[in-house]
Amino acid sequence: MDEKLNNQSVETEEKSDISHLANRMFDENIIYEEEQPLGREYFDAVHHGELRPNTDHVVLTRSMYNKSVMKIEENTKAEIKEAKKYIPIYVIIEILLCILTVAINTVCHNIGLEPLIRLSGGVSAAALMIFYINRTEALFAGSSTRISEKPKQKFPEFAFIGRSNVGKSSLINMLCNNKKLAMTSSKPGKTRLVNHFLINREWYLVDLPGYGYAKISATGKQKLEQVIRNYLNFSEEMVMLFVLIDSRHDIGQVDMDFLFELGQSQIPFAIIFTKGDKMGPVALSKQIDRMKGQILEHWEELPPTFVSSSETGLGREEILSYIETVLETLKTEQQ
Repeated sequence: MDEKLNNQSVETEEKSDISHLANRMFDENIIYEEEQPLGREYFDAVHHGELRPNTDHVVLTRSMYNKSVMKIEENTKAEIKEAKKYIPIYVIIEILLCILTVAINTVCHNIGLEPLIRLSGGVSAAALMIFYINRTEALFAGSSTRISEKPKQKFPEFAFIGRSNVGKSSLINMLCNNKKLAMTSSKPGKTRLVNHFLINREWYLVDLPGYGYAKISATGKQKLEQVIRNYLNFSEEMVMLFVLIDSRHDIGQVDMDFLFELGQSQIPFAIIFTKGDKMGPVALSKQIDRMKGQILEHWEELPPTFVSSSETGLGREEILSYIETVLETLKTEQQ
């Protein structure tokens, strides 16, 4: 009798387990490869409650989920391993530049000229800065829907948000120099969780769900809005929110309403105008000026603004430098 009850309990737990895993896999967009034995239609149906999970698929689902997570971890480790390969090269460059500096200064001293230490030091610092900017270490730290589920290790958080199809995932991948870091999709509105990425072990880049249009139910939209508001209003570690707006179009009412809400809640934010490669320099400059004018119609002064392109890397250095400046300010205030 006890054994029968235990078997029923295990079966119930497994049904719950596959529902949870199906939802996680749906949200994280990691099981939709055509060659996989369980297709997208199955998990879509489970996620929306149109199909009860088949207990025969429990082991298979758990295995697929674990393999997907392991694949993400392996990709991250591969990126770190590749980055570490470049460190000895730049160390050697640094040593050679120091030797060259000593040699040049010795010659200058012998012939009565002023030493050139500043020039060589500048070249060395430039080489190291180029290395730092281009080799950003990014580690996936976890996904959540509640503040209590955030990563336990606390660092300053810089969050990114925008309307569906604004190019948020592509921008995050560009900033981190990793095309596979944030999941991109041809279908807008696929980010359903708050995703944390630890950058250079100093700060978190937070990928928030988009607002506005997405092919989900009204109930689903309400849940996403609640996830976004909970994070923005209760995440004590968030120091800046980057709002992404498509540079090809004037600022719409949905974006403007969102900016008003941020202002009323006194949430610090900056604006990134995305897809800056889609028009010529002159047309882009005029469009950006027009959009800034739209903001100044309702605001006394502009927030920090940037223009970016995930295709060309436009704006990457400026955005990362701005984040570094904010981090340095935080460190100074804490001393």
